[in-house]
Amino acid sequence: MSLKNKEIWFRKWIVGKQTYEQISAESGYSVSTLQRYFNVMLSKAPKLNYSQNKEAYLLIDGTYFSNDLSGGL
Repeated sequence: MSLKNKEIWFRKWIVGKQTYEQISAESGYSVSTLQRYFNVMLSKAPKLNYSQNKEAYLLIDGTYFSNDLSGGL
């Protein structure tokens, strides 16, 4: 399996939200093989570069935040 194919399937799993089973059917590799490849890729997180002179936008998923508004905002 080439690195480029690994990256394409990894992206489909992360961004495209395809399941291991879907990618397995497309790639011909077993679910356990894909899990092994993706775990290695997850362990090598990219380093983020930023400049203090530029604006940064942050999108946060509020799923795990409390909806208790009784304390006021």
